[in-house]
Amino acid sequence: MAKELKLLQKYPTEFSARYDIFRKCEMFFPKDEQLRSFRETFSNLKIEKNSCRVLAVGPYDGAVDIPIIDALDSKQSRTEYIVVEPAAHELKKFESMVASKQEQGDWRKVDFEFHAKTIEAYLQETKTAKDKNDFDIIHTIRCAYCFTDPGSVFVDLYERLEKGGLLFNTISTGHLEKILKKADEVNPGSRRCVGVSNLRKVLQQKLPGIDINTTYRKSSLLVDECFKEESRDENLLLDFLVQTIDFRQNASEEVFNDFMTFMKEECCYEMEGKLLMRMDEEDFLIFKK
Repeated sequence: MAKELKLLQKYPTEFSARYDIFRKCEMFFPKDEQLRSFRETFSNLKIEKNSCRVLAVGPYDGAVDIPIIDALDSKQSRTEYIVVEPAAHELKKFESMVASKQEQGDWRKVDFEFHAKTIEAYLQETKTAKDKNDFDIIHTIRCAYCFTDPGSVFVDLYERLEKGGLLFNTISTGHLEKILKKADEVNPGSRRCVGVSNLRKVLQQKLPGIDINTTYRKSSLLVDECFKEESRDENLLLDFLVQTIDFRQNASEEVFNDFMTFMKEECCYEMEGKLLMRMDEEDFLIFKK
């Protein structure tokens, strides 16, 4: 019998367990290329002031922030780095990494501030703050799908930039974008702003006249084991793709079979006897006019 399908993003601990598996299963993904791309983008960013303010939204454990912080620390006399991440246990890892780096003599010119809450809560709490619109950089890397109302969030974030400031977002495309749209049919509301095409449409509707510059990276995800019931890790990966807790166990047989057929026939390709899914990503760079 089908049970209630629980949205994964409402349960931070469960989300983290599944997201960790998702990261481990990435294949043929040039991680060094991603980090190098981030470092280059932020190293080349022109900030007229000697100091800058950064809002990092949903950075998880901070791993993807390292090249960004490195780049800013090497060029700015002072950086205020405000981190907003709802998964408190992952935020602790970020804090520990910062403490370790600073003990080693790195990132001494960066002042960190950590908030274990959703971006919606942070925006609401700081809407009357004096310096709320003084950010030089705001980045949202692979986290837009967690926003309750992506359009409103991005409008608010854009408005909080100083003139010339950068709104930087990384979002998925390829087969992953396709399967996440299907996931929203399976569990409505599981993804509210998914993929490059959706995000571009939302941004252009909510922020007419903006210019969106993009960079593109290729990636693939090994999903072969998702089709094997006995594989615990890949059941967790499947949960992440559908953004639903225990999808195999709780979905009706009809819903489950329909999703798996769609995934295999529409979103996978075979290589060396393995099933993979394209999960390319794009960076959106939007400068405030």
